[in-house]
Amino acid sequence: MNIVTISAKALFHFTGRGEKEVLKKILSNGFRPSYCKEFGECTGGRITESQIPMVCFCDIPLSSIRSHMLGHSWEHNGEKVEAEGYGSYGLGMTKEWGKANGLNPVLYFHYDDNSTYIKSMVDAQSILYDFFRLYDPLVKQSFSKYPLISQLPNHTREILNMYFAMKRVMERVQNCFSYNKPYEDKRDGRLYYNEREWRFTIPYDQATNYEIPVIFPSLYPELLEKKHELMKLIEEKYMLKFTPHDIKYIIVKDENDIEDIIEYMRSTGKYSEDQIKMLYPRIITNRQILEDF
Repeated sequence: MNIVTISAKALFHFTGRGEKEVLKKILSNGFRPSYCKEFGECTGGRITESQIPMVCFCDIPLSSIRSHMLGHSWEHNGEKVEAEGYGSYGLGMTKEWGKANGLNPVLYFHYDDNSTYIKSMVDAQSILYDFFRLYDPLVKQSFSKYPLISQLPNHTREILNMYFAMKRVMERVQNCFSYNKPYEDKRDGRLYYNEREWRFTIPYDQATNYEIPVIFPSLYPELLEKKHELMKLIEEKYMLKFTPHDIKYIIVKDENDIEDIIEYMRSTGKYSEDQIKMLYPRIITNRQILEDF
């Protein structure tokens, strides 16, 4: 009896528009988390947009990955919609590596008025947003008037204690939100669910010294101006690293790319000849994927 496999034994990351040059950078420096827009318009505005620092992977067998790489089309409200693929170059990493580095599959949700989950999610976000819209100005005003906490009146200290407790709640709620994804795009019907996404995010907590925040443009628009600085900090401290043994596949467009990738790995000085020999048979082309899997 043949069993249809819907999960892969590897987690795949494709390089998108950057194509081969991005693949080379990953082989040299690791995966760089980038700010990605989530929620907002794709939920019909029901959930406020957030920009999350993350790296995305998919858990799709090579036998089913064609449309993910090359793109596909579908009908929505009687019209044909086309989506670009995620590119012809990428890496397949072992799931053991993914789990060891805190990657998790995202939790897909369907927004519907009858969905307790989505209603609770929206309500929690709304309550927290309203709280901080009210108290952020008051806290700033208090610290401008009383630079030292010891100078604050007792009732103001109590308010601050509540404020910082709610901050901690907000951090944990947002860390959970960072692993949520709509089942489909409200605008064009794209089924995100088919991407079987796994995600690495940079937690916003004490362990990371609160350095890399999730950006809420409607709540803290000033953070948008700091994205360049935040990306530099990510490159310095929060790259997602791996060893040659963590690589299960190196995906290239065609045979002409194979020697180029091999020579590039040699040039980095990060791969020994034995490691390159180990990785050579793990390099596969788009044609091999489309014909052999």
